[in-house]
Amino acid sequence: MLASDLPQPLADELLGRANMVRVSSLNADGTAHMFAAWFAWDGEHVTISTTDHSRKVRNIRRNPQVSLLIDESDGGLVNRGLLLYGKVDSIEGGDEAVRLTHTICARYMGDVAIDSPAFAAYVEAISPLAILRISIDKAAHWDTSGAETSARAQREAVGPSA
Repeated sequence: MLASDLPQPLADELLGRANMVRVSSLNADGTAHMFAAWFAWDGEHVTISTTDHSRKVRNIRRNPQVSLLIDESDGGLVNRGLLLYGKVDSIEGGDEAVRLTHTICARYMGDVAIDSPAFAAYVEAISPLAILRISIDKAAHWDTSGAETSARAQREAVGPSA
């Protein structure tokens, strides 16, 4: 599924910001394993960096199907989000994993932070790295930010104003 197939402009806004994505994979016993991650979006794939020896990588090697949730709220009745269903097309390691980890982290931390000795030590500590490339098969979305929808929801929740 390409970016143009997703609900617009919501998808571009949520996927284009440095939001967290919550990802669900399946444990061996069939229960969900959820984790939050930083990500990159290239218009076709969600890319996540993790450690190669993590539970999520073990789960995905066994079953590549995942669900992803990206949402935001103003703390009240305005909520927007995307629920994406897809599969991990590839798990990459080596130099490409290090390069993409830097790209993803720069999105959240800025170039100065990822050029620091502390970041280099962090990457070394969590290595070996794995990059998960996730293709999206289908999507669901919600957006209560519209003035009419938001006002109606607020009236129903708290009653008419005085």
